[in-house]
Amino acid sequence: MKKVKVLTVFCITLVALNLLLIATTLMERREHRGKRPDDKKNTVIHELHFDKAQITEYEKLIDWHRSHVRNADAKIMAVKNRLYESLAGTETDWRRNDSLMAEIGKVQVEIEHIHYKHFQDIKSLCRKDQLPYYNSMATRIAAIFSNPKPRP
Repeated sequence: MKKVKVLTVFCITLVALNLLLIATTLMERREHRGKRPDDKKNTVIHELHFDKAQITEYEKLIDWHRSHVRNADAKIMAVKNRLYESLAGTETDWRRNDSLMAEIGKVQVEIEHIHYKHFQDIKSLCRKDQLPYYNSMATRIAAIFSNPKPRP
């Protein structure tokens, strides 16, 4: 009887530890998802040593940037929908599909122009004493602002 009790307590402990581990992992993933855009914003503010007035202007730039990227993303989705609707047909019109894919590429180039202008605008917010910080950050912009790789 004593062995059964010990095994029962041991099994309950293992189940509890597994549940705790799962809950911790899920909470950690949610935290990373929720903080990501603000982390990027705070990275710029911190690295460039922005003052309150610069932060206010930077937040306006962020709103402009997000709005334009959202609009471009909507264009891409509309074109992708037209492209993938062709899968339901019996024949493939390769010219039409190539044209739609080229259109998606053009909008993606627009998005890169939006990003580039955004970082030029951030640079224009900087005072002379902040430009060395900006130049240092500029070499890492792609890494800082790329989306995180999904966990395995």
